[in-house]
Amino acid sequence: MPEQNPTGHPKIKKIITILRFAAAPLFLLIILLRVDVVEIASAFRHIKLLPFIVAAILVTANFSLLILKWRYLLSGSAKVSRAQLIRSVIGGFAFVLATPGQVGEFSRVLFIPGQSKLKLMGLVAIDKASAFGATILLSSLSLALWHSGLFYMLFIGILGLFILIACRPELLTTAAKKLSRSLPLKDKVSLFLEGFQSLSRRRITTLLLFSLFYFMIYSTQFYLLLWAFENVDLRVMAICFPLVMLVNSLPITMGGLGVREGAAVLFFSQFGVQETSALGASLLLFTINILIPGLCGLAFIHHIGVKPKPLPERNP
Repeated sequence: MPEQNPTGHPKIKKIITILRFAAAPLFLLIILLRVDVVEIASAFRHIKLLPFIVAAILVTANFSLLILKWRYLLSGSAKVSRAQLIRSVIGGFAFVLATPGQVGEFSRVLFIPGQSKLKLMGLVAIDKASAFGATILLSSLSLALWHSGLFYMLFIGILGLFILIACRPELLTTAAKKLSRSLPLKDKVSLFLEGFQSLSRRRITTLLLFSLFYFMIYSTQFYLLLWAFENVDLRVMAICFPLVMLVNSLPITMGGLGVREGAAVLFFSQFGVQETSALGASLLLFTINILIPGLCGLAFIHHIGVKPKPLPERNP
């Protein structure tokens, strides 16, 4: 009789979930013990409104890119209305609040009825993979700017790997086909990997460009939020922020809360940035990009699994 995976036990899963929920306030508590609460309150009282307002407005650009990228991924695979696109992206953020590493974005598939959920989840996986790839690439550049030396070789190596994958997409498509044939539950795995099997040079390049543009806007937001507290050199921003996002990719706490803030305080303080500024900017970034969209996404929960009404036929 095969042994059961101990992490698959319901009680173990429940304990892990509770620990992840508890980790966020624990991380924040540790940060607050290091940073003076009075200084944080004072920093927020003297915040510059203009850069904060501009950063908040850029949220619309962020979500426009997310929706366009999701539409591009769905093109040729599923017929989805504009309303379903918007609901699936924003509604997915309601689940991001309650999941680590933004895994909740896979819930987008729940808002698109009449389509294979496994196939759609495969497309979300491609979306997340391209975003993580952009983070890895820019993080390696950050390390090269910070420590130079061998880290430049690391950056060149990762960049070369990305160019190779973009120029030779058959490497990914062949690997996806082999996986779909060799793994158990072949039919389900094949559906999940279907999107990977259709990747082309143009598609990979376009997805990576989408991810890089999104990262640039996200970085601009953080820079503006930092500027709302104090002036920060652009080189410091270029070094620290990608590393903050790389650490934030770790699926530790719900919504990444606490992990992102701790990483921001750790990295930016190495370059003389006030810990209160790094913490404040990170909390504001979380608020405008995850918390508020997540709360707005709750309004779309009732659309899960609801089929759209057919358009009325026009009389000739």
